[in-house]
Amino acid sequence: MKRGESVIATGRSRSIVKLDDLKAKGADIIELDVTSPLETLHEVAKKAVEIHGRIDVLVNNAGYILVGTIEEST
Repeated sequence: MKRGESVIATGRSRSIVKLDDLKAKGADIIELDVTSPLETLHEVAKKAVEIHGRIDVLVNNAGYILVGTIEEST
């Protein structure tokens, strides 16, 4: 954001991903759970486009932790 980028940060909740910290640095924030129904995901995407008019770059960094050995995992 120092170079003039417009950033929209998403996360499941503000407490988990510290979205408020990003907002303080200039990012727009939207709560988003990637396990939400497809209709909800479309609504959030539409909301993101409305903020700046378009999305040029999308970084999908969703994931989860799997604990256990490879042999024990399916």
